[in-house]
Amino acid sequence: MKLKNRPRLRFLTRSIACTLLASVSLCALGTYGYAQSADDIFLIRGTNSDILGDANSSDASTLDNTTTGTVRRSARPARRPEQPIKLNPRQRSLPAMSSVHTDDGSSTAREELLTGRENARVAADQPRTVNSDVTDPFAPLGFRMGSSIANLTLQQSLGASSNIEQASVAKSGSFSQTNFSFDLQSNWSRHQLTLDADGSYRKFFEGDQTDRPTADLRASLRLDLVDGVTSTLGATYNFATESLTSNSLGSDVTAQPGVHTFGGSAEVARNDRKLNFLLRGVVTGTTYDAATTTGGTLDQSDRDNIRYALIARAEYDNGAAIKPFMQLGAAASRYDLEIDRNGDRRDAGIYEIRAGLGFDFDEKLTGEIAAGYILENYDAGSLDDLTGYTINGTLNWSPSRETTVVLNAATTLNGSTTAGDNGSVVYNGGLAITRKTTERLSLNLNATFSLDYDEQQATTDATYTFGAGAQYWMNRYMAISANLGHTIFEGSSGNNDYDETTATLGVVLQR
Repeated sequence: MKLKNRPRLRFLTRSIACTLLASVSLCALGTYGYAQSADDIFLIRGTNSDILGDANSSDASTLDNTTTGTVRRSARPARRPEQPIKLNPRQRSLPAMSSVHTDDGSSTAREELLTGRENARVAADQPRTVNSDVTDPFAPLGFRMGSSIANLTLQQSLGASSNIEQASVAKSGSFSQTNFSFDLQSNWSRHQLTLDADGSYRKFFEGDQTDRPTADLRASLRLDLVDGVTSTLGATYNFATESLTSNSLGSDVTAQPGVHTFGGSAEVARNDRKLNFLLRGVVTGTTYDAATTTGGTLDQSDRDNIRYALIARAEYDNGAAIKPFMQLGAAASRYDLEIDRNGDRRDAGIYEIRAGLGFDFDEKLTGEIAAGYILENYDAGSLDDLTGYTINGTLNWSPSRETTVVLNAATTLNGSTTAGDNGSVVYNGGLAITRKTTERLSLNLNATFSLDYDEQQATTDATYTFGAGAQYWMNRYMAISANLGHTIFEGSSGNNDYDETTATLGVVLQR
């Protein structure tokens, strides 16, 4: 009887042992199952990014039809394993820190929303690929540089132009265009460092046109002082070439001269009250390269100047999606040479007032629009005051998930090199529409205008551009880009009007 029961006893013992082992395994998996499953998905399927981009992003408002159209978003590291938080089924990993963007483009760290601590440590062991959103499988992965996250984009294109010299007598030709962009954002638990660099170089194969390089560098350091109060330090540098149709250049200038703009800023802002404020000081310097003329060179050092500005802004925020604000600005413009080539003194004081509305309807509508008045009062009594109404702002509208519409407007003052002329008011506007038809293919349309109005001379120069483009992603790192654009210039004299049509085809590389 005992011999007959021994096999049953062994079978029962083994069953109980297997059941206990399975229970222990399930408990162990349940302890860290969420974080582990996120990493598994990340390793198997890759990472993605938000196609809509950031509402305050400079890329969203770019209207040049030669741009790559690449959406650049700084990705963030995976969540610390010691903070077990249940994942959304559509989310593959969780960032260590998110940001809340303010109307002035700065962002406030909100890590406490995820970790429950105001200044939690960032995990030392972080993945090499940092972009982990799932809405766009062809967004840049980004890469780490120390404790910062960077993105890099390079585009090389070949193009043809129907009027390569942008002259009243058209001459066709071809060119090569290289575009470069790099951005870096720190991943600190408090404070934030941001670096952005963009540049382009257009080389002409025919004609007498000189090459056209551009460069734009921006650096920003935000310091989180106390709850709701931040201080931001910034530095900028920009290089571009001045169009031959500019009213500040004579008709004998044969090559586009370079213009250097550099500056620095400091601001303090509070954004956690119903009545928020911002106070910013800005110093901006501009220097002009000598211009090449038919008879030699033209010294433009009398146009070099430096401007000191102070801007104050107040905004009412009661939690609604529409936020009214008021902005006041005052500046002093000082030229390196007291007397210009015509014997005029152009040092001046500039005063501006704006009133507008900010919009924050989540992803549907964001941005702001403001109307105002500007006055430039010259120190010399020989020049009349330059005045004008202004409109400034950028609106980002998403009528559907795969469509983005960007509308912007800006008003600036333009100096003059004509004797006795006080300058002109320049109105700029643009519209850009981007439609993502498939995960790989996106289409875009854009249009811009620029009206240079000189009240004293009773003249208006107008420039209109229209463009269309397409971008097709071969894989996550390479795309094919094609663009077609048309430019119309109508000058007040009628002697330098021109039309130009350009077409480009290129390759986009990103990381």
